[in-house]
Amino acid sequence: MEFHGKVALVTGAGSGIGKASAMTLAARGAFVGLLGRTEDELQAVLLAIKSAGGEGLVLVADISDEAKASATAFLVVDAEGNPKLFETVYVDPTTARVTEDGGMAG
Repeated sequence: MEFHGKVALVTGAGSGIGKASAMTLAARGAFVGLLGRTEDELQAVLLAIKSAGGEGLVLVADISDEAKASATAFLVVDAEGNPKLFETVYVDPTTARVTEDGGMAG
């Protein structure tokens, strides 16, 4: 599954499953909004993404604050210059494999 021309917003992108998801989506062509609370970790992930030829943006926010999280999502869209549709994809937490159906189909 390729994501060229798509925008992905990944919460908890500074470490663990969020980091793996962000790296996978970027490697498949998505512009990745890296959302989390720890800027240093997010900057390190962005550097890795850019070093591999990907694009992204660091967004520092606490998603438990709904207003800040919503505003952050709009910043990701604006960073690309025009509105883009967010598509729901699922990332297997054990393999970082991205699927459209969460592995539920057939």
